[in-house]
Amino acid sequence: MRPCVLVTAGDPAGIGYELAAAVASSNIPVQPLIIAERDLWSAAATSVGLRARAVILQELLVGSLTEHLIPRGAYGLVPLLHRAAPGAVKSGRLNAASGRCALDALDAACRIIETGGVHRRYGLLTMPVSKAAIRETGVPFPGHTEYLAHRFNVRDIAMLMIGKGRNGEHYHVLLLTRHVPLQAVSRQLHRERCAEQILATAAFITAHRLTGERPLTVLLCGVNPHTGERGTIGTEEQGIFRKIALRVRRNAPVAGIGTVECPVLAEYAFSYAARHPETLIVCSYHDQGMVPLKLLCGHVIANVTVGLPFVRVSPGHGTAADIAGTGTADRAPTFFALEVLQRCLSVT
Repeated sequence: MRPCVLVTAGDPAGIGYELAAAVASSNIPVQPLIIAERDLWSAAATSVGLRARAVILQELLVGSLTEHLIPRGAYGLVPLLHRAAPGAVKSGRLNAASGRCALDALDAACRIIETGGVHRRYGLLTMPVSKAAIRETGVPFPGHTEYLAHRFNVRDIAMLMIGKGRNGEHYHVLLLTRHVPLQAVSRQLHRERCAEQILATAAFITAHRLTGERPLTVLLCGVNPHTGERGTIGTEEQGIFRKIALRVRRNAPVAGIGTVECPVLAEYAFSYAARHPETLIVCSYHDQGMVPLKLLCGHVIANVTVGLPFVRVSPGHGTAADIAGTGTADRAPTFFALEVLQRCLSVT
């Protein structure tokens, strides 16, 4: 069964449509279907000089097809069921209309996957959206990860960030907490949930051979400065982190884990991973992982959602509305995300 990659074009007021057009024009070994608002897509495709011909596939039929046969030199386009009002969406102006297009594309992808799960194996490549613009539509949108987990009734998910360093090295970073205030981080570091995230992410990396054949080394970073200084700057490391590490060690062989070090300093973890690719860095909060990752990798980062009944990957940057419509968006993060997705779908 050939896999199919669904590409949601993201917020049309940002750079998502431009990046999706780059995917549509690329020669990749998977079959991408672009999901976008038809009129806005046509304008974006023209502006970036997309020459390939679009083969229109109606959403209601896509999920029932065992093969989406697109002629050579063409690409598949799944138009949104609802069109944007003329003039409602303009480059660089994130608003409720652009947010509605982004959310409609995501919902269309979900419906296709739900309908076609028995016929096809799907991967989902999501272009950037604006949480604020989607919230203007009245939908309490926390982010792709949480929205997809709720949509597919998945309780335990994990956010795995994979970055490509400037020397070609890869970093694999798990964020135990995601978009929460810093003051709430410690309260969300539950032993069972964190251990399950680590084990599930390690098993995912191992199953898809993202770091090669060797057992993983898991480096669990503390939450306090100097990892708590033996309890003098916080007790989480001696309490909750010790319990997380014990649970992970008990189940390590099943998940492909060889060694668990805890607690470690974040600077040590990233330095170690630069020299040892078979490493999973586990960070307690968002910026503990994302700041060093972006310093080392720029925006060449793929956001992978672990735990869904399909593989979802996104480039690790935002809508970049300030450069939307200029044709200057960096395509490297999108193609790195696509590379990771292809690897996860076992396509070479």
